[in-house]
Amino acid sequence: MMDDELGGITTSPNIEYAFVSNLVSNYDDLKAQFVNGTEQMLEKSGWRDDMRFLFHLTLVFKYFKENGYFPLINFQKIPNICNARWNSRAILAILAFILIPTSRRTLDNVCSFVSYDWAPFWFSKQFFNQNDYSKLGEILKPYKKATYTLQNHWKQEPSLLQIPRSNQCAERAIKVMQEIYNSCVKKDKVGLRFLLSNTL
Repeated sequence: MMDDELGGITTSPNIEYAFVSNLVSNYDDLKAQFVNGTEQMLEKSGWRDDMRFLFHLTLVFKYFKENGYFPLINFQKIPNICNARWNSRAILAILAFILIPTSRRTLDNVCSFVSYDWAPFWFSKQFFNQNDYSKLGEILKPYKKATYTLQNHWKQEPSLLQIPRSNQCAERAIKVMQEIYNSCVKKDKVGLRFLLSNTL
């Protein structure tokens, strides 16, 4: 979708969209020049690291579109860029929209798709749902590559285990392990404490 909207195809491990080099090279300066908002959003997120940052940025974008100004933005460092991770591209696009006003017209469709169309599915339980699949398929019709990815990677068969088939399980497990590790006196017992915690 982003390749079609922004022109060109990115090549791993770089993301070659025009706004990326400016954003990455001048991130600290752009943040320093930016007048941050003061209104704090109420948000709950069980995500960690780049997932949590992306979730926050999608809320920031929607807030801006609906109110005409930005709320308080909790900027974090830019995650390691990897072409294989959609999160990296989405984070960069929304950050550029926020910090580089001249990029807003170019990135508006992309950021709207990420924040309004795609985020509700990505930050959900991610079980297969025919209605969700059909909605995304309709939204992605103009984008052949994105449609191909949806059709080939969104598995429609019922899951043998009633858990989301995504990196959600790994995200939750790592988050719990980090919390246990910080509170565990004997680090060799972390694995056992994790199993006994029964929080997943």
